[in-house]
Amino acid sequence: MDNSQSDDSPTNKLEFGSFTPSPSMMTKEMRKKRAAVLICIFKGREGELRVILTRRSMKLSSHPGDVALPGGKMDECDVDDSATALREAMEEIGLDPNLVRVVANLEPFISSNLLRVVPVVGVLSRVEDFKPVLNSDEVDAIFDAPLAMFIEVKSTVIRL
Repeated sequence: MDNSQSDDSPTNKLEFGSFTPSPSMMTKEMRKKRAAVLICIFKGREGELRVILTRRSMKLSSHPGDVALPGGKMDECDVDDSATALREAMEEIGLDPNLVRVVANLEPFISSNLLRVVPVVGVLSRVEDFKPVLNSDEVDAIFDAPLAMFIEVKSTVIRL
């Protein structure tokens, strides 16, 4: 970390060198700067892996109409990033957290709003049990796309 940054910079509020506090250790201010999204994977009709996506409501002040993963800011009630992602998916699209098995948290990234966002990977084994209920204040649509669209495979050709 660059030590020349002031103590009130977004990075210094979120991380301390290589140590990142767990949600239970975070102050209220640190929680405000943290978010999680759910990468909810399920098996499609043809056996292909798919991901649930949303189109953000046009009523929202930030990123209206954008395609997004379900998710949002951490609340005080959230015990960890998985809880944040699952709670937000329930609030936005009615996805029952009991239907999702969390399998991993990916590397966090910093959003354009300077939030530390943790992608949470979950598996929806019984997609037929998911009955979407959209929160129209947050989401205009729910849809899915093949997981393969998001996986970049680089192949290297070696010519002699």
